[in-house]
This record gives sequence, structure tokens and C-alpha cells, in this order.
Amino acid sequence: MKKFILQKMTVALALLLLAGLTAAEAQTKSCGLDLEVTEKIYAEPPIQNATATAVNLKTKKKYRAVLFEAMPVFGDLPAGRYTVTVSKKGYQTLVKQITLNCTNLEEDHPSQTEYILLRKIKPQRK
Repeated sequence: MKKFILQKMTVALALLLLAGLTAAEAQTKSCGLDLEVTEKIYAEPPIQNATATAVNLKTKKKYRAVLFEAMPVFGDLPAGRYTVTVSKKGYQTLVKQITLNCTNLEEDHPSQTEYILLRKIKPQRK
């Protein structure tokens, strides 16, 4: 009888652990991050071919953006907080903290969009 109860308790504990792992995996989300780089909000045309990196504040892992339609994008980042650095020749480099939630995203394009405003560097007078 004791052996039977012990087996049932072992199975129950294993199921609880498995359910906990499944819940933890569901909370670990990832998604894309698209950067819209402009001089002014909704300015046309956007600043093309800017470079960008993102550093996860928790893990310190560094990611580099790739260009898609001349805009920097990150394909698959774990949800979390990042320091994003965006640069382009002729513009001041911008460093911005971004929280990537990976929630309420379109199913066919699971990416969060952030708007990045860069300022032109004024030429020095001679």
C-alpha cells in the first residue's frame, strides 16, 4: 500500500513540475524589434541605412540589427529591457532604453516598432 501511495505521489509531483516548466516556457517570449529612424516624428523620407545594436540589460548579450528595406531590424529578441544604440554618419548617435514586451503583436508580423529620432550634426564653422 505504501509503495502504491508513493508511486501516485511521484507521478503527481512530476506532473506539477512539468506544468510549472510549461508555464515558465510560455512566459519566455521573443519577438522582433523594428526601428523607424527619422529626424522628426513621422518625417518623410526616413533616415536610411542606420546601424543599430541592442544589449539585453539582464544577460548583457549584444545583438546587431540587419537592414530590411533600409531600416534596422532585430529578428528575434527575448522579451526584456535593452539599451539600443543607433548611429548614422552625419547624425548624433542615440542611446535609448527600450522594454520589449512581445505582447499584443500582429500574428503575421510579431514585431514591436520603436521610433528613433536622430539629430543632424551641424557643420563646424571655419
